[in-house]
Amino acid sequence: MINFIDTTINNVATEALVYIMDPKAAWATIDDCGEWPCTGPENVVVKFTGTTYGDSDLQPFDYEDFQVVADISASTISYDTCEKQDMWNAWVCQNEKINILLFESLDGDTEDRSV
Repeated sequence: MINFIDTTINNVATEALVYIMDPKAAWATIDDCGEWPCTGPENVVVKFTGTTYGDSDLQPFDYEDFQVVADISASTISYDTCEKQDMWNAWVCQNEKINILLFESLDGDTEDRSV
């Protein structure tokens, strides 16, 4: 998760604010993620808290607190208060409950195994 706190967005076009890429098919390797691409880019949440806008002509939203989540069609359609942003390949939401649950192994071989 990436947190932006008390950020001023000034002179930034809405389409240039965020872009979350799709996982690449070439990432599908047996040693890393099995026969499907690793899903790293799908596990992205960008949280903006206390956001202000320096240029009202380029103000993308009317709210200070919002989240940007990757476009995962099976789940993002169920989020409350979210709106798809095609130019970002993501959704913008006003739902403070959206977060990331992270598990981290403390084992010595943590780089070789995953939960």
